[in-house]
Amino acid sequence: MRRGGCAAIAALWLMMAGGCASTTAPSSDGAAAQRAEPADALAERLELMGYRLGDEILSIPHYRLDGWTYLDDMHLIISTGPTRRYLVTLMQHCDGLSTAYAIGFTARTTTLGVADRLLVRDPGNIELNRCGIGGLQVLERVEPVADAS
Repeated sequence: MRRGGCAAIAALWLMMAGGCASTTAPSSDGAAAQRAEPADALAERLELMGYRLGDEILSIPHYRLDGWTYLDDMHLIISTGPTRRYLVTLMQHCDGLSTAYAIGFTARTTTLGVADRLLVRDPGNIELNRCGIGGLQVLERVEPVADAS
């Protein structure tokens, strides 16, 4: 495929994923988390959302991006079907992720892996931000923990 064709496919993915974005609930001070959370805090936050960290995996075969949820500048949850959720951990802070209206991936096949990059389109930038994927984990559904506060 020619270079222009790859850009067109990436743009199509970005447009399709843009309508499926969500953000996390605000933190106790009313602002969404902007920087990466420590592992324990992230696990606790996921538990409040009704998820438990499952196995670390190298790839997601036959993935189809149905939606995504911003957690912080290094983590997001992607939905690849009605019941399949994965935690994507990025290699470093990803500029524009907190305000992104569309995302995509550089996967050249139907398998998303740790060698791929997250493509982020945010309102303040004409260029796509490319953020390396550092890890993938299965998220398992659990009963959400009631907030004690």
